[in-house]
Amino acid sequence: MSDQGKHLYAFGAFVLDAGQRVLLREGKPVPLAPKAVDTLLYLVSQAGRLVEKQELMNQVWPDTFVEEGNLTKNIFVLRQALGNGNGGQEYIETVPKRGYRFVAEVTAGEKPAGNGKPHAPGAAVSPFEPEDSRIVDLTPVSAPAAGAAPWTWRIVAAVTGLLAVAGAWLWLSPPPPPTVLKTTQITHFGRVDPASRLVTDGARVYFVARKGSLLSLASVPVEGGEPVPVPTPVPDVALYGISPDHSELLVGSDPNNDNKMTFWLLPTAGGSPRRVGNVIGHDAAWSRDGRRIAYFSGSALFAVKPDGSDSEKIAATAGREWFSRWSPDGAVLRFSAANSTIGSLSLWEVPVSGGTPHRLLQGWREPPAYYGDGETDGDWTADGRYYVFRSTRAAYASIWAMREHGGFLRRASGPVQLMTTDSSLWGVLAAGNKVFYTGDKEVRELARFDARSGQFVPYLTGVRARDVSFSRDGQWVAYVVPNMQQSTLWKSKADGSGAQQLTFPPLLAGQPRWSPDGKEIAFRANPPGKPLQIFLIPSGGGEPEAVTISTLNGLYPDWSPAGDLLFFTGRAPARAEQPALSVDGRPAEGTYQLDLKTRQVSLVPGAEALKGLSWSPDGRYQVAQTVDDRTMMLYDTDAGRWSEIMKGKALRVGIWSSDSKYVYTQDVLGASQPILRVRISDRKVEPVATFEQIPRADVRNYVLAGVAPDGSPVVSLVLSHSDIYALDLKLP
Repeated sequence: MSDQGKHLYAFGAFVLDAGQRVLLREGKPVPLAPKAVDTLLYLVSQAGRLVEKQELMNQVWPDTFVEEGNLTKNIFVLRQALGNGNGGQEYIETVPKRGYRFVAEVTAGEKPAGNGKPHAPGAAVSPFEPEDSRIVDLTPVSAPAAGAAPWTWRIVAAVTGLLAVAGAWLWLSPPPPPTVLKTTQITHFGRVDPASRLVTDGARVYFVARKGSLLSLASVPVEGGEPVPVPTPVPDVALYGISPDHSELLVGSDPNNDNKMTFWLLPTAGGSPRRVGNVIGHDAAWSRDGRRIAYFSGSALFAVKPDGSDSEKIAATAGREWFSRWSPDGAVLRFSAANSTIGSLSLWEVPVSGGTPHRLLQGWREPPAYYGDGETDGDWTADGRYYVFRSTRAAYASIWAMREHGGFLRRASGPVQLMTTDSSLWGVLAAGNKVFYTGDKEVRELARFDARSGQFVPYLTGVRARDVSFSRDGQWVAYVVPNMQQSTLWKSKADGSGAQQLTFPPLLAGQPRWSPDGKEIAFRANPPGKPLQIFLIPSGGGEPEAVTISTLNGLYPDWSPAGDLLFFTGRAPARAEQPALSVDGRPAEGTYQLDLKTRQVSLVPGAEALKGLSWSPDGRYQVAQTVDDRTMMLYDTDAGRWSEIMKGKALRVGIWSSDSKYVYTQDVLGASQPILRVRISDRKVEPVATFEQIPRADVRNYVLAGVAPDGSPVVSLVLSHSDIYALDLKLP
């Protein structure tokens, strides 16, 4: 592909610079990962010709073996970035089972050797010409005053003209963009809690570390080094801010996980914390002058003094907001919000004096297609000139800087990309000429609990999976492999042999469940730009079939013992006795059943306000849990009633043992994240395993993924790959 380096390719509103390896839309860079650029470059250079899949993979990944799903992912990312061309036609055409063809008309031109303009053969006007050339008229407005020396007015006119030209040039030319000078990894221990805010006093960065369910405060020098614990009596601590004099940290605590967080001011030099009055809410932010603290409570944004007095409502919200930040002048608040339909993210702004929040950057990039796509976690530089934020599309996260104020004869400018990565980005913090953030590379491994040794041992070595399901005969296992934002469904024999990929991007799969006869697998998936749906796929492979409508937002599929019904959790219909939102701001959920013969969907009587229903293999019992994940319920089909069998802080959906004698779950926010089981015969709750029984030090936390046919819990270990990074910037 080296011969392409001298070329520019123009198509539609785009210019692809092969030498700089950048795609421009109307002169503005389009963020793309390097391999996506390689894919586009080869397709464009072969415009109109069918490029076989293997040929394209050989060009993009020379001398490297990759799976076809990587190519499919790149094509999807490119289609998202390019949109549609003339007449609504996609730029890239898929030829089923063969390859791809770039179908738009392409004009190729060579890059100039110096500063001359590029030449497009056969075109009267090159598509690479500047959009506009401006001429400044230097003719004097009026004649010189009588008696004035001729050279005097000529000098005045010349100076005036030069100033006018300079001013016009400064105003019309784009301001120089911010640039990254270097990137530094600040921590190397992998245990930074991805959800933690980052706070700095100029010398240290404060953050929350995670080990299992244990959250603890720590700090690290801004230049990097070993983290140091920050003692605090506040349990389950959350970090939100620091006072202007750096003497106190603003922290929160919600030990009961009941969405009733209290706020505290913790001295950085040690000492007892003091509570921020009787304020209860979530996600607080300290103003730059230290006089006010903003926080969310219910469906509103409030501000209060640090002693808890003079609370006032700033604006009504939708109930799913976080990461609020004050502007340096204290005039506005910006915050992040999530869309309840597909889980996309966006940035919002509201005047502190009150008003209706309005969305920032509307239409700036292509619409989010997946859960977690969008813009969030924004923060101002101290002087207010720049606003930095995180943006994610199709698993590629990036940090951008937007010039807020142009200064004298300078305009504000649109967002400029600072960096991009296939890791998750969290907790963006602007501090001086640095931007700190948490980078989290999701790496998982499976383990099985060995009761004889009392420890977790490796299972399906080399498979980085979650969401495990075993067939009824115990011969097969289905699992989901997360890779960036690709979540693909696989199956293999229980010993790991005969692995087969069943789904492919852009479908994001999860929560597989085998049918009783082993012929099908039900799973939930995100189609691009749509809410969750329940799908069926033949266990031998084939096309996935959506069996629910997207408006129900289907989760947790499971089968009836006879295999004629499919149960799933979906949005519960509004009822007078049930609020529209649950305690955490999510839409209320209920349990539905799908008759696989008639394809009729109906609510399950008695489970209209429960989630995660699962039927025992012998057909006698059902388990489900309340939408707040605190209580597990058991339905006895003989007695015809529901009863409570377990409580916890945050219970995983129940999994039956193959003999129907036990239901397994995990309290993921309980001490040591215990795996528990309930003996159905007498309702006795038994501890099975804890985080401390993992014999390796590089695990940040773990989740119950399935139960093997012999009753052994199978877990997905989340390895320690979450650290703080810093970008050193040049901010003109």
